[in-house]
Amino acid sequence: MQYILNASFSSKILNPFPSILTIVILNYFIYLNYQKVIFRKTT
Repeated sequence: MQYILNASFSSKILNPFPSILTIVILNYFIYLNYQKVIFRKTT
């Protein structure tokens, strides 16, 4: 029961920022792919 309450509470906090969160995650994956491309070019 406590876990369900905490989950709903955190989702309420994150609710106004889902787009920001997805943008950050997308940027992180793009950054990782960019690093891989640079690594391939240098070797």
